[in-house]
Amino acid sequence: MIFVTSYAVEIKHPGDKFWETVKEYRAAEAFFADVANKEWDKIKDATSHDKLLIVESLTHKTKNRAAVPYDFDISFFNMPSYLRRAAIMDGVGRVSSYRSNLENWDASSKKGNPPVLSKCADAMPCFYRGNTYNDTEDPTILEVKLYNGKAWDWQKIKVKKTDVQYIKAHCAQKEKSAPTLEYKHGKMFLRFAFTEKIKLYDTPVIEQTVCAVDLGINTGATCSILRADGTILARKFIDFPCDKDYLDKALGRVKRHSRENSPVNSGAQWKFAKRINEQMSYKISAAIVDFAVLYSCDAIIFEYLDAKGKKRGRNKEKLAWWRHGAIQRAAEIKAHQNAIHVYHVNAWNTSRLAFDGSGSVIRGKKAGFKANTMCKFQNGKTYNCDLNASYNIGARYFVREILKTLPAKVRSQVEAKVPGCGRRTQCVYATLMELHTALLLMDKTKRAAA
Repeated sequence: MIFVTSYAVEIKHPGDKFWETVKEYRAAEAFFADVANKEWDKIKDATSHDKLLIVESLTHKTKNRAAVPYDFDISFFNMPSYLRRAAIMDGVGRVSSYRSNLENWDASSKKGNPPVLSKCADAMPCFYRGNTYNDTEDPTILEVKLYNGKAWDWQKIKVKKTDVQYIKAHCAQKEKSAPTLEYKHGKMFLRFAFTEKIKLYDTPVIEQTVCAVDLGINTGATCSILRADGTILARKFIDFPCDKDYLDKALGRVKRHSRENSPVNSGAQWKFAKRINEQMSYKISAAIVDFAVLYSCDAIIFEYLDAKGKKRGRNKEKLAWWRHGAIQRAAEIKAHQNAIHVYHVNAWNTSRLAFDGSGSVIRGKKAGFKANTMCKFQNGKTYNCDLNASYNIGARYFVREILKTLPAKVRSQVEAKVPGCGRRTQCVYATLMELHTALLLMDKTKRAAA
């Protein structure tokens, strides 16, 4: 798979020439957007490349062609060709979006206000290698072509040494793209995109090692390393109690501030609490992938969780702050960087059913425990709820994938011997063990017959 990441390098002492360049580029884009809007009938059915050529032929003068009826070069003299063409494509894209919105507005009997052609107030130029950007012998010094208010000339700029060191350490083997200018938090950056081709593991399911993850509200994540034969290699509880305590204190400050002042004036406190929660989700996802890499896992298995709708009960605040989706997305990105697959299984009954196949469990105070993290099986055995769920999650993945590889006749025979395989929401760890035993017996019988 193709994996693209980006990193912004801060420009030290950018000066006014960058803003002059940005203004010139935005003005050029607005010029081309106006031309494309006026000549839309000529370009609307053309391909992207043909649209570029048509608009360029109408605006840019060459030795063998006059700019009719629009002359771009009079107002934008000697603008670099790559920047000019980038401005054309951005301008045409804005017009295409505007025309599409206009058609939808007409089709809806002109309900509401009509769409307008968006301005080019947020456009930023891209510095193309060789035309407007060059590296130098000193990695902290770059050459870019900037507009000084009258002409375009090459300027040497200095970037932060720490950014250069980071790119050298983490992105040296990746393909680097042309940088795009970016303005953020009062600073100028050059954002580079890095492309990397990663081949994910292609191990047969019967030989795979997976990391089954149960995401919880009380415990951040509970991980188990499983093999297809049911062998459990390792377990880990991932939790950050200090961060949770920090979040609880931040939420307490929000409540006090809202009570003493007004909920409307508590925006800063809410943002602070959200940033703590976001950071905690990134920590959990990184710890999950690191644990999977430690045991050379081929895949990470999550539950498919859907927490939409109104939250109810005494834990509704915890549910609202539960960032299970963000954890899974961040873990998926980092897992793919390490060539690890990410899969999801049905979440029904993973915590409710005992992994040993004894039936439903009783958890928390109903079973006589003070903590909600412990449960009691029907046979009297006590176990950790999240660890029990992680076993079932990994087992459901292996049962599903093993059955996929079997021929239809063999699969029907297996499901007859192990009925639990056919009911995916009832699959537990014991089902995987029974399936593995059934396959071994069938293989042994087949060999004896041969």
